[in-house]
Amino acid sequence: MNGTEIEMTLRELEIHHKLTQVLLLAVVAFCAGAVALSL
Repeated sequence: MNGTEIEMTLRELEIHHKLTQVLLLAVVAFCAGAVALSL
């Protein structure tokens, strides 16, 4: 595994991490909206 491969992997992980954060935010917002509507 050379330096370029490590850089690519880190970049992919960074993108994946951002996607995970966006998905978590979406789920939290959806749950908050559902709770607000049911009150």
